[in-house]
Amino acid sequence: MAVPEIFDISRQNAPGHYSPSQTALLLLDYKALVIGRIGPKAEAAVKEAAKMRDWARSKGIVVLHALVDFTGTPPFDTTKEFDRLSELTTQVKREGGGEEPAELLQGDGDVEFNRRPGYISALQSDGIKKFLQEKGIKSLLLMGLSTGGCVLRTALDAAENEFVVTITRDGCADAKDDVHEFLFGKVFGRGDFVVTGREFRDGYDRLQH
Repeated sequence: MAVPEIFDISRQNAPGHYSPSQTALLLLDYKALVIGRIGPKAEAAVKEAAKMRDWARSKGIVVLHALVDFTGTPPFDTTKEFDRLSELTTQVKREGGGEEPAELLQGDGDVEFNRRPGYISALQSDGIKKFLQEKGIKSLLLMGLSTGGCVLRTALDAAENEFVVTITRDGCADAKDDVHEFLFGKVFGRGDFVVTGREFRDGYDRLQH
């Protein structure tokens, strides 16, 4: 999808149609443990997420941190990954790694939503759908770790919940490079929009809402 079409304010299915008060930035699972496993590409994604977070705050766009909570309720019994997630929960409780990096420390106005291990889409986080509805949010800007996990599942879930969805390519990373490249090359861009962080900031800044 061409970038100019994303910022066509006349189209209700384009992010450019919606004002900052109708837009939310979702930062998905930027956790130290995940960053360490993915490596440099995750670190680069964190830097882009920090830029986007600062820009969003300056525009009056609400910033949401949507995180799996490995310190609270255990995984639900029927998830196929129960054993792996249980081991991971034990590891995080013992060794740490469930926190966000310093670059993404939450500031005034940021809101955190947590979800139980086993739920992958951020829209399964406790209270997030009610929050988005009450705030009148229509457009979601997604970035996070990992591309094949929470980013994919949140994008699909959000589109079917009637949100306009934009995914920031350079704000995402995956432990498997081929998964990241396949999703951005073959999957994303059908039910959502794909841009770089700079493209979105520059294009949105030119709009008059």
